[in-house]
Amino acid sequence: MQDYIIYGAFAISALPLFFLRFRKIIKSYKIDLLAIKPYLWLLFLGSFYELVFSILLKIETAYWFTAYTLLEFLMLWYFFSRILIGNYKRFFYISFLLVLTAFLITLYYWSIEFHSKLEGYLYVPISLFVFVCVFLYYKLLFKKTHLVPIWKTPAFYFTNGLMIYFSVGVFVSLLIYDLRIITGLFKKYWVIYIMVSYIMRIMMVIGVWKGTGKK
Repeated sequence: MQDYIIYGAFAISALPLFFLRFRKIIKSYKIDLLAIKPYLWLLFLGSFYELVFSILLKIETAYWFTAYTLLEFLMLWYFFSRILIGNYKRFFYISFLLVLTAFLITLYYWSIEFHSKLEGYLYVPISLFVFVCVFLYYKLLFKKTHLVPIWKTPAFYFTNGLMIYFSVGVFVSLLIYDLRIITGLFKKYWVIYIMVSYIMRIMMVIGVWKGTGKK
């Protein structure tokens, strides 16, 4: 079952990159799509890594998951700093320093046995960063005099997909280690995490489709 879930995540993660390659970016949505592109590559590479190293080669992935957490923040930092178009520079600098400091602290206490719990702690400031950025994005959006229907914009799907993913994912990440030790219900809650991950990836696919057209 786990193998098929990872196969599915890999396939869905490849779709946005496929659309960007073979469809034309609509000029008015160029900023949104170029901003999310590094994050889309990370999703694809993350799925590829799990497929090859976790499923096929059976290699320990603890190191990768820790590195992925920092890379995910960096890609999201880039995305939001671009779609907010130069606003809130102080907020972005402070957020970068805070998350980087939190990451260095987790490295100090890092071990294979406890890495998932430490990553859960790290997801707290990252999730708060995402929530604040989404709020700031819509705040700027509704200040515009000529408002485009937001459901037609790629950023609407990107930001809402991320909100869903981190709203659920942060709690699962925080509790997953304790649930595995105390209740043994790791797989049950892991499936919840995978489901919101699928939803987020599907929202990315829709967003890229909305922002591109036929060549």
